[in-house]
Amino acid sequence: MQIIRNRVDQFGVAEPSIQRQGDNRILIQLPGLLDQERAKALIGQTALLEFKLVKTEEESKALYDRIDGYFARKLRGGAPPDSRGPPTRSSIPSPPSSSRPPMRRRSS
Repeated sequence: MQIIRNRVDQFGVAEPSIQRQGDNRILIQLPGLLDQERAKALIGQTALLEFKLVKTEEESKALYDRIDGYFARKLRGGAPPDSRGPPTRSSIPSPPSSSRPPMRRRSS
């Protein structure tokens, strides 16, 4: 509904009415609008979403090579910590040991 409202706002109509009717219908009233065909064309058009790479081709290739290398190492049995992959249990440092003796449980 918000997308349709944004499209209707482009016409500059003072008091447009947009109402949902049932499960698959929307009633749109544009008082004072003279060009019905233009309104139907604008409201009924399919939305378009575009993705554009902002990296250079060289930067993209370097990134893809790095990703490919990481997964190739994972398939061979592990990737070294410098590969910037997700941390594994062995790559997470253990907390420093304390000089206190371990706690003992009391027997009941």
